[in-house]
Amino acid sequence: MSGFVGILVSDPWLQNQFTQVELRSLKSHFTSMKRESGKLTVSDLASRMGKSKVVGDQNLSSEERATLIQNFHPNLNDEVDFEFYLRIYLNLQAHVNAIIGSGVKNSSAFLKAATTTLLHTISDSEKSSYVAHINNYLSGDEFLNKYLPINPSSNDLFEVAKDGVLLCKLINVAVPGTIDERAINTKSMLNPWERNENHTLCLNSAKAIGCTVVNIGTQDIIEGRRHLVLGVISQIIKIQLLADLNLKKTPQLVELVGDSKDVEELMSLPPEKILLRWMNFQLRKTEYKKTVTNFSSDVKDAEAYTNLLNVLAPEHKNASHLAVKSSFERAKLVLEHADRMGCRRYLTAKDIVEGSPNLNLAFVAHIFQHRNGLSTQTKQISFLENLADDIQISREEKAFRFWINSFDGSLYINNVFEDLRDGWILLQTLDKVSPGIVNWKVASKPPIKLPFKKVENCNQVVKLGKQLKFSLVNIAGNDIVQGNKKLILAYLWQLMRYNILQLLKNLRLHSNGKEITDVDILEWANAKVRNNGCKTRMYSFRDKSLSDGIFFLELLSSVQPRSVNWSLVTNGVTDEEKKMNATYVISIARKLGCSIFLLPEDIIEVNQKMMLTLTASIMYWTLKQPLHLNKPIGSPDSHNGISLTALLTQRVRDPMRCFPPHLWCTSLVALLSVTGTLAADPYIFFDWTVSYLSASPFGTRQQVIGINGQFPGPILNVTTNWNVVMNVKNNLDEPLLLTWNGIQHRKNSWQDGVLGTNCPIPSGWNWTYEFQVKDQIGSFFYFPSTNFQRASGGYGGIIINNREIIPVPFALPDGDVTLFISDWYTKSHKKLRKDVESKKGLGPPDGIVINGFGPFPYTRELASNNYPFGTINVEPGRTYRFRVHNSGIATSLNFRIQNHNLLLVETEGSYTVQQNYTNMDIHVGQSFSFLVTMDQSGSNDYYIVASPRFATSVKASGVAVLHYSNSQGPASGPLPDPPIELDTFFSMNQARSLRLNLSAGAARPNPQGSFKYGQITVTDVYVIVNRSPEMIDGRLRATLNGISYLPPSTPLKLAQQYNISGVYKLDFPKRPMNRHPRVDTSVINGTFKGFVEIIFQNSDTTVKSYHLDGYAFFVVGMDFGLWTENSRSIYNKGDAVARSTTQVFPGAWTAILVSLDNAGMWNLRIDNLASWYLGQELYLSVVNPEIDSDSSENSVPHNTIYCGRLSPLQKDQAQRVNFSGSPRSIFVTSRGILLALFAILSYYPFSSRSSTRRTQHGASPTLRVTASRSSYDVVVVGGGIIGLTIARQFLTGSDLSVAVVDKAVPCSGATGAGQGYIWMTHKKPDTDVWDLTLRSHELWHKLAESLNDDGLDPEELLGWKKTGSLLIGRTSEECVALKRKVHELSEAGLRTEYLSSDELLLKEPAVLVDDDSGAAFLPDDSQLDAHRAVAYIEKGNREFAPEERYAEFYHEPVTGLIRSDGRSTEVAGVQTSKRNLYGKKATIVAAGCWSGSLMHELLKDCNISLDVPVKPRKGHLLVVENFDSFHLNHGLMEAGYTNHQSASAPELDVEERMLSISMTATMDTSGNLILGSSREFVGFDTEADEFIIRCIWERAAEFFPKLRDISLEDFIRNRKVRVGLRPYMPDGKPMIGSVPGLQNLYLAAGHEGGGLSMALATAEMVTDMVLGKPEQVDSSAFGVKGRCC
Repeated sequence: MSGFVGILVSDPWLQNQFTQVELRSLKSHFTSMKRESGKLTVSDLASRMGKSKVVGDQNLSSEERATLIQNFHPNLNDEVDFEFYLRIYLNLQAHVNAIIGSGVKNSSAFLKAATTTLLHTISDSEKSSYVAHINNYLSGDEFLNKYLPINPSSNDLFEVAKDGVLLCKLINVAVPGTIDERAINTKSMLNPWERNENHTLCLNSAKAIGCTVVNIGTQDIIEGRRHLVLGVISQIIKIQLLADLNLKKTPQLVELVGDSKDVEELMSLPPEKILLRWMNFQLRKTEYKKTVTNFSSDVKDAEAYTNLLNVLAPEHKNASHLAVKSSFERAKLVLEHADRMGCRRYLTAKDIVEGSPNLNLAFVAHIFQHRNGLSTQTKQISFLENLADDIQISREEKAFRFWINSFDGSLYINNVFEDLRDGWILLQTLDKVSPGIVNWKVASKPPIKLPFKKVENCNQVVKLGKQLKFSLVNIAGNDIVQGNKKLILAYLWQLMRYNILQLLKNLRLHSNGKEITDVDILEWANAKVRNNGCKTRMYSFRDKSLSDGIFFLELLSSVQPRSVNWSLVTNGVTDEEKKMNATYVISIARKLGCSIFLLPEDIIEVNQKMMLTLTASIMYWTLKQPLHLNKPIGSPDSHNGISLTALLTQRVRDPMRCFPPHLWCTSLVALLSVTGTLAADPYIFFDWTVSYLSASPFGTRQQVIGINGQFPGPILNVTTNWNVVMNVKNNLDEPLLLTWNGIQHRKNSWQDGVLGTNCPIPSGWNWTYEFQVKDQIGSFFYFPSTNFQRASGGYGGIIINNREIIPVPFALPDGDVTLFISDWYTKSHKKLRKDVESKKGLGPPDGIVINGFGPFPYTRELASNNYPFGTINVEPGRTYRFRVHNSGIATSLNFRIQNHNLLLVETEGSYTVQQNYTNMDIHVGQSFSFLVTMDQSGSNDYYIVASPRFATSVKASGVAVLHYSNSQGPASGPLPDPPIELDTFFSMNQARSLRLNLSAGAARPNPQGSFKYGQITVTDVYVIVNRSPEMIDGRLRATLNGISYLPPSTPLKLAQQYNISGVYKLDFPKRPMNRHPRVDTSVINGTFKGFVEIIFQNSDTTVKSYHLDGYAFFVVGMDFGLWTENSRSIYNKGDAVARSTTQVFPGAWTAILVSLDNAGMWNLRIDNLASWYLGQELYLSVVNPEIDSDSSENSVPHNTIYCGRLSPLQKDQAQRVNFSGSPRSIFVTSRGILLALFAILSYYPFSSRSSTRRTQHGASPTLRVTASRSSYDVVVVGGGIIGLTIARQFLTGSDLSVAVVDKAVPCSGATGAGQGYIWMTHKKPDTDVWDLTLRSHELWHKLAESLNDDGLDPEELLGWKKTGSLLIGRTSEECVALKRKVHELSEAGLRTEYLSSDELLLKEPAVLVDDDSGAAFLPDDSQLDAHRAVAYIEKGNREFAPEERYAEFYHEPVTGLIRSDGRSTEVAGVQTSKRNLYGKKATIVAAGCWSGSLMHELLKDCNISLDVPVKPRKGHLLVVENFDSFHLNHGLMEAGYTNHQSASAPELDVEERMLSISMTATMDTSGNLILGSSREFVGFDTEADEFIIRCIWERAAEFFPKLRDISLEDFIRNRKVRVGLRPYMPDGKPMIGSVPGLQNLYLAAGHEGGGLSMALATAEMVTDMVLGKPEQVDSSAFGVKGRCC
């Protein structure tokens, strides 16, 4: 608060008379009084101040008040301003003080001291007593020794308290261990920052032990506000003195009650009440007949004290004391008695007779501590043994109590379980957390005598909780009234959690108002720590590694680097070390300003709730810091990657700069998170059509190539690690490929878009690129890579933004401008292509264009041409980022802006050392990024120039206009001077000046300079020499090392994939060969993870640009002349720029270093288009020999276009994309393709195991069943087990036609990752899910039997095995529960039996059993192979394709609903990324865990408020292949799995089940051991988590000892990991039914882990609904209505 500026007044003296709390309150009163009549005069003050009860209400009459005001200011008609009002107030206050004198009772109470009162007197007696207490308890403190003892008659206490140390130490006396004293700043001279830290630590710690410090700030302590400081001290001392007044510390208190019920009541009382009860208990042993109800008026006569001390210390008893008539004298005798007992006094006789409540309470508390007179032999102590001593409940109760009390003075509770039972405080708390949510008209205010009124209040509490989306299954208002501890704590936890999430959300500058989730907080914390250079990670809020406190210390250090003194941190190995770290964590967090209510034990034991609140509080504090310290989420250097909105609006002030209008209008943008909210790797979808357009760069209309009607094309604006799905339609008259210049396509050269990796897209076809911009940032561009098409355009920009968690090494610019500078020919690309082939050559360009426009008329000659020119509009004083690309085909260009400096900050994905340039040579294919500040006067416009380099015959430079908004005229004068035209030395020196910014992070947090390329040993050296074109075999060709590359008809990558020989040779020479040049397809055989040096030697007469796909290389050297071994002496081995395109000057060389860590087939070319076209390119093959490792390449894309020798694999485009043609042709063609595929496979065996696995899963992408029609009876969205079985049920049970559409392929979601069990053992009879599951099991059994009856093998087709299931218990408690379960299941009609430990061992010898073990056995349970079952169902569905009743549309995300007339409530079908699909009778959404987010997107334009609560719940399974260590006869599951799976436990909420591990084990039909399983909420993250994998393995080893004999290496080598996202529903039931408000739209989702188990009955239920048939299972419990909000 030291930097807080509140209400200010002009007179400093007057300002200093009040605290900000007082000023705010008085200002409010003043404004209220003035509002009554619009103005306030002196004559109005008396009556209005009386109404407001501002001061002296009980001590001044209205007449006295009026007289005093008139005496102060006689002119009653004068208008009163606020400062005059303050002076009147002080005058009245002084008069009141004079009336009531020094003996006034302190207006503050212990727990509400000095928070709201406006009359602030302090009691000298209280001050003296507190000083005596401090002197006594802190006398041995080394630091405070120099200040102690404090003189009680002076005000030294407030001076000593100013640095905060005394208060911190006092808190530790009251509650030892609250503050880690290592965190207290204890220098002799503290600076203001350090002093403020101490006060912040003190106040937050005071709140944590139960003090009320609302409206007390650090500045109040610094300024020594006496009443505020004394109020805090009094509360701290009270807490200390009452610490023993509980049954835990003083079990003898049980003597005060009669039975166990009374014990529970006693436990719920606040300490003051217990102290009064104790006092009265002792007084009943005397002749004293009164009951003491307070520590003020009831003890003023000292009689109660006399009797009390006589009972407790009869050895000092004096009967005459009771005969003393004077209360004051009796009080003195009482104190003498206390002295003889050795009970130190806290008050004077005067304090007793004046009834000082604080000092009297302290006195009685001290008597209790010294001698309580209770017996240790009382029988009632046995009651305590029967009462649950739940430490966790006690801790949580305390945390929630202190949290509620921290809001403001209007909320205060002593005991959570008692004080909340009428619902009133809960309603008040709800209103604090979510203002306006409570309906106060129906609420009853205490005291509430009628019980049903309490229930009404609590029912509203529950209703509001559900409105806030709390998990309140089976919680009713009466549970709160009855004081159900677990349910009350569960509710309060969710309320507390909601509060902190709302606080985070309300920082809209950071969150853009979006909901914040636990996953967001988790990822934020991990990102902060990772960005700080630390490797520790928090996997969940239950991560046991958190117990050492190290992660939180690193987090605190990352948000405030100076906060942690690492020399004080322990290793956190022993319990003592962990406690030291945990205490230090809490103190540092509170010292920063985090308001937290946890204990060190919460960290040591990893209490998930408290871990979340701790992390969230640190996050909240961090995000509240000033913006110069803490950028908003969505900015390049923000704290967090959690902003979804920022995905569309990040990086520039104007969000439309990120996604230009043409991209917004034509692109389908769908952000599908695959790793969780906010730290995800989203997918973004585009539809681009490449076609011819007309343009006139130089006045003459000519044909250019554009995309979506734009030339240049749309900007692809993405962020690091985003996944791009780009559907490209070729509307040119010749084949097309787009390549992504500089995009590395990690492990995915299939998407590179060059002829060595891809067959070109034929005219009229489309093809979908799918790639991830993995670990990249920066400025790049794309262009057509075939047929010389780049000469006609087709290019556009690529922007890869930093993730939010990675800081950008410069201030956020005010705008982002992309410029394409290019030489330009008026001839078409086809004519230029022929000219190159015919030795005519390109000749000089017709001019230079900027963004496709010709030059601004900067000469008279050009003025007559009237060319259209480009204009960039800017604001004066702003800074813009200019991304400049040379997208030309032959000419190096010099770029400059008149009168403006170019601050270079980035080139092709590398942040550079920031240097100013007046101009920059940009060579063909290169990209640069500059910051340009608009620092000119704006009196006129300015030239933006791109002029040719090393060429003398270009007709005109490219010139655009930089237009200031305040410009007074056009650009004028000569163009800014270029470098000397033919001076290559200038250009080379400029290139050498580029340096890598070693300290900046790029795509990852670690600095760019952390990769020490200059220290790595080179494994291969290639010297590549380019020569001028020459005739080879009668054709003009150009060579590299004497070889002119000729693209084969079969792309190299496809030939490599299918082991087709003769397509290429791995023999590219390392140096030029002494032989005749030749045309060949020669490839470099690169070594995976090798480190290669490549020297480019230019023997031609023009500058050449070399580009390498798949990598960024370090440009370490360049010079004129021939490269020799000695040339390495001038290499830059420290800070060379990493890029993908480098220039080589004529007669010169350039050296690069590259690490071959990206497996694939990569193109190395000269980017000058004629050279490339004539053969100056080659390919670099990098194969990872460990094909099963995580570094292996992506498998061949499902939508691969086949050509050359693989043409027989290719479908015609009608079936692949457009789906046109008759069904007959589909069927015939499918058969033909199948035959051709078998022929090809027999001749060209697969080399990729991943391809083999795909085939085994029964989903070959070349066999999809599609059709030309777009209208069906039913459209099913979702190709998982639910969607496919629904389709099957319609096909087999009716004559309706069905289309299935999915964004991926079947079995790619939860179904394919599951264990495949069809079990009833973990289900509960007489529940809705029971009936659905039982019906589905019946249908699966019937299906298996029908296959058997037809002579087919259900095990082969479905993976069907009737194994039976075992639910295993390992403790006596679990076995008791299992016996009950066996009884329940038997009563429900299932064959089931209970197995003893011996019987269990006979069934499963591999299981570890002991005397306490047992199991529930269900012999009729079965299991399936999910992939086989899906393949069988899919195959059966496809049999209806020839009848035009079935079609599949995979890899087509659904993007919208089609309504019959555009606004109707009748749903007519869906829009996909490629087409409209109409469902005449029904559209059914069965998209698994994506159903919730998909429905949100589909309904956002329907004016329907429906929030489908289906969310992903991630799970891991381990598959140990070819397992032979032991055999399992049945499916196994531990008893705890039923809780692990359940979603309906009322005492738990969603986040409390963030991560759980339980043992399940099965063996599939291939003999693989499948172990599970985990459940956690981490968004859409599908990455395998090694921590969880290890937990599953270790958990399984507890049941199967032989697993411990398998080495970790063997386990890792043979394991496979399945990761899936279960569709979770909060109430544990799937959602099946029609969507309210929309006709013909149905939902079938939320089966979580039971999709396979419940699939057939779900399909039956859905079809019965749609067809109007009688239902086999009542669907009402699964309906949508009432379960969404």
